[in-house]
Amino acid sequence: MVRRLGSAPGLGMALLLLAAIEAESGDPARAAGLLGAWETCAGRIDTPAAATTFLSARAHEALGATCDQAARAAATGAGSRWTLDEAVEVALHVAERRFQKT
Repeated sequence: MVRRLGSAPGLGMALLLLAAIEAESGDPARAAGLLGAWETCAGRIDTPAAATTFLSARAHEALGATCDQAARAAATGAGSRWTLDEAVEVALHVAERRFQKT
């Protein structure tokens, strides 16, 4: 599935953006998982530094307010072990739930 997307930077930005959105008003564990997946992928995905710095800080800040450190570390660690396909599946689920037309 990841290969069909055609945009590695776009994938990185989507993972990080959805992590930030979930961290602000969604499922903190899912947000931390997406953040962990993005952090693992960041070394392999070229994403714009200014945007990622802002979104990463925003996600970490929101998670700090909604999730204790041990739970956040566990969920981030779990997300860091997801394959790219698994990360995309979680991201698609989050996006579908958040942005579906009503």
